[in-house]
Amino acid sequence: MCWTQYIPNLISGGATILAALIAVGAGIWAFYRQREYELVQKRYLEEGLDVIISTAENALFTYHHNWARCLELLKSFRDVETMKPEDLDVGFLQLPADRFALTANYRVNQIVDSGTIWRVFQVIIAFSQNACSVARDEIPAALKLKLTTNQVQASRKEMVDEAMKVLEDLDKKSHHFYVFFGQLQDISMLFEEQKFALKHIRALRKHPTVIGAIAKLEKEYANDLKGA
Repeated sequence: MCWTQYIPNLISGGATILAALIAVGAGIWAFYRQREYELVQKRYLEEGLDVIISTAENALFTYHHNWARCLELLKSFRDVETMKPEDLDVGFLQLPADRFALTANYRVNQIVDSGTIWRVFQVIIAFSQNACSVARDEIPAALKLKLTTNQVQASRKEMVDEAMKVLEDLDKKSHHFYVFFGQLQDISMLFEEQKFALKHIRALRKHPTVIGAIAKLEKEYANDLKGA
């Protein structure tokens, strides 16, 4: 028997098997690469940047709700002589309990290698806490004191005018924080437009979008960060 006559078939069969193995290997590699992309997307976008944005937005939303409710009560206090003290206690919201997002901030810090986002985030949360306290507690408490005692000498109009100045000042300050969301959205777009492996995360701190975002935040919130 001459084995040489089978060599072409053996070569052909071997090439087919090799091609099949290569295809399987490529498929496995693509599968794990896709899983890695999805992990990065979940860890750094969905559980990182998105959490920071939504947490800060929720804090400011709560403040804005309480600000509007306080404004409504001031108008009633000024115009309605028969206003009841208990009306001053209803309609307000409490800040969400989970408003620090420590894990999310840690993950974002791995991207940007800067404490700026964390510090500005804290400024926003601190503002929201203070502003909510003013709108939900301090101003209504003063109005209630006027309704229930003789201790307040100022007229209703004088009290409303003074409280309105406080609310207007808070409103102006709150607009200042929307720059923060714009810069974080710019960084988020990197993850939405491109696929990153885990090994690429630390390199992102040198990406022009990240460098630009940090620079803009540091400039916009320079005065806030001095006392943070």
